[in-house]
Amino acid sequence: MKIKLSICFSLILMISIFLFNGCKEIDKEEKREKEVVKPKLSPYVKLLEKTPIYNDSIYSIYITSINNKDKIYYVKKGELSEVQKNSKFFLHVYPVDKSLLKEKTSNLAFDFKNNAVKFMFNNEVYYVSQTDVPDLYIDKINTGQYGYNGDPAINWRIKSILRSKKILPIIKQNGDRIYLLDYDF
Repeated sequence: MKIKLSICFSLILMISIFLFNGCKEIDKEEKREKEVVKPKLSPYVKLLEKTPIYNDSIYSIYITSINNKDKIYYVKKGELSEVQKNSKFFLHVYPVDKSLLKEKTSNLAFDFKNNAVKFMFNNEVYYVSQTDVPDLYIDKINTGQYGYNGDPAINWRIKSILRSKKILPIIKQNGDRIYLLDYDF
């Protein structure tokens, strides 16, 4: 009788431990399901919430501040071609102060190597290249991208020169203020 009682007690104890541990595992699983893991978003996702100052089938261009630094951003949705990855951008700035220009030039050239950074948003691939906004009052901007590996031929360019008076309302609509474009002399 003592053996049967001991076996019954052991059996009840094992079933209790099994049920208790099973409930703990169910609780842990429910907690994991409730926890929403938010993926770390790239700071460049903020660009996609803004209106570009220029947009075509290749690039969207933004002028804004991220981390308190005024920059020009070139955003490409989808993969970059080898030509795009290895080509320089040109940025021709037409300053308000014409005395900054060298003789027989109408603009200042700020070429830069493509520094594309890949980021994901809503399961789509984007690339962003960037350069600083030049430290001078800007009247107009012309920009594009040269050909492959130093080829001086132009691979891509904006359709028409961007005038600061036309892009300024877009920048303000985006909630930004770029002082080098927002001048009134």
